Amino acid sequence: MGDTSIGWTDKTWNPVRGCTVVSAECENCYAMGFAARFSGEGQPYEGLARFSDKKHLPQWTGAVRFVPSMLDQPLRWRRARRIFVNSMSDLFHEKLSNEAIAAVFGVMAAAPQHTFQVLTKRPQRAIEWFSWLDWMGGLGGYVRSHRVGSGGLLPSLFDAVARTEMIQGRRTRSRNDPWASVFNAAAVIGRGPLPNVHIGVSAGTQASVDDFIPKLLQIPASIRFVSAEPLLEEVDLSKWLTRRDRVQMEAFTPEAKAVYGEGRHERDRIVRGVDWVIAGGESGHGARPCDIRWIESVAKQCADAGAPCFVKQLGANPHANIPTIVVGWRPGAPEPDTRLRLKDRAGADPSEWPEALRVQQFPRGGTV
Repeated sequence: MGDTSIGWTDKTWNPVRGCTVVSAECENCYAMGFAARFSGEGQPYEGLARFSDKKHLPQWTGAVRFVPSMLDQPLRWRRARRIFVNSMSDLFHEKLSNEAIAAVFGVMAAAPQHTFQVLTKRPQRAIEWFSWLDWMGGLGGYVRSHRVGSGGLLPSLFDAVARTEMIQGRRTRSRNDPWASVFNAAAVIGRGPLPNVHIGVSAGTQASVDDFIPKLLQIPASIRFVSAEPLLEEVDLSKWLTRRDRVQMEAFTPEAKAVYGEGRHERDRIVRGVDWVIAGGESGHGARPCDIRWIESVAKQCADAGAPCFVKQLGANPHANIPTIVVGWRPGAPEPDTRLRLKDRAGADPSEWPEALRVQQFPRGGTV
């Protein structure tokens, strides 16, 4: 369970199902298509997705479902892994309760051997949730607020588990209970961001970049990243990337002069921004065009800033040098053929890429 072919992660974990369209990038969402195929009676996505009546296109119904039975999945993976959280939904969906999101973060706190990659198109909701969590005393404070009896923990953080325990008449945690590790780990952490949780936004257009990234930078996270996939146009990320600047400094106090010496001097300064960028074209049926120059531009912006970049794929409809103006072209004439014919249907084989695009770097930090 949780196996994936996504190159920048090792496993997927889906304690939430269902989503809604937010932006242009969502139009051909793979999760929406997958969910619609498995939305029949008794299937995992029943009531969450469907095929439209007229064009038989997949679409979300608008319902979102929290699945507590999936919460303990990462606790069963002992070897350290990168885990993509909610590849089939959005952890910060507005229909999820604060408590449900906290349950997911509780599990992430209890599995420090893993690196959890949380990708959202709802950074404003994430800001609001972290504000709520801070008001609750941080994740540790929130978990501690559920203590009952002598050292027991009431798992109302996990409503389904709580209901099960109420039926069984249990009110304290057993040492052999796997949920005890969740509460014990989460209860001792401070207010700072979990070091093994990376948070990113999905932004494949300039409009999404300009809207989502400033909000992303307000979210407390050990690593902040951007997934520019599907990349639908050329985007400028440069001003948002983590970079190293040279600054002029002068020591004034005796203590500072003892460290830096007299007079003005230059020193490196790290300006935190986006720490990691994923880029790629759209895959699947009906994939929209992606000019490989757009991907190359993202990779170059990252290289110039010293930020790691991971080129995932060129997509199912990659083009080379899509012209904006074609000399001699006239209305009614055939469009110039700029499409690249690749053997890999998703354009995910780096051996078929230009050398400049063979970049698959990971950020420093995290546990993997």
